[in-house]
Amino acid sequence: MKGRNVIVSEAVLPVARERMNSHSSDAFVVSCIDPRFHAAIHQFIQAKHPGSFDSFLSIPGGAGILAYATTNLINPRDSQTVDAVKISRATRALVTTIDALEVASTLHNIQHLYLFCHTNCGGYRIPKRYCEMQQQKRDLLSVKDFLQEAMTPYLDAVTPHLYIADGHSMQHPDSVVMRKIVSSKP
Repeated sequence: MKGRNVIVSEAVLPVARERMNSHSSDAFVVSCIDPRFHAAIHQFIQAKHPGSFDSFLSIPGGAGILAYATTNLINPRDSQTVDAVKISRATRALVTTIDALEVASTLHNIQHLYLFCHTNCGGYRIPKRYCEMQQQKRDLLSVKDFLQEAMTPYLDAVTPHLYIADGHSMQHPDSVVMRKIVSSKP
């Protein structure tokens, strides 16, 4: 029935887990919908986890839109400064990400979570590359921290990996450099 919410009871989860025992996945990937980076990110993940990663969750704005949602949900700003359409999209993207991660962690036993941003992102609209990458780094760290806290215990055994895909070429994905973001926190 269209528009009806489906709730999976706790009694169904053991059966679903048993059926999924034949399918496990090393990694789960969240990235932007920008097609310029899909091949490069796919190659990168394939090299790290050959044949053993879940489909990519592509959302407009990637970690940037997720950071916008977490910032405005945790520390709501003055209602006059918050774009209602953007916060609505951001919240839907965050809920979709949390739902997908819950399934991936409980049914597919993921061990790694990859969060990607990319340079020259229309979602950021920051003209200077250095400034954009600094904001993306803050967003990736913020989203990682939020997800780890909000999704305890689902992500307790999952290692997060944060990257900025730098450069763009749909024809030459090897020209894209994956810049790893490392948290300064212990």
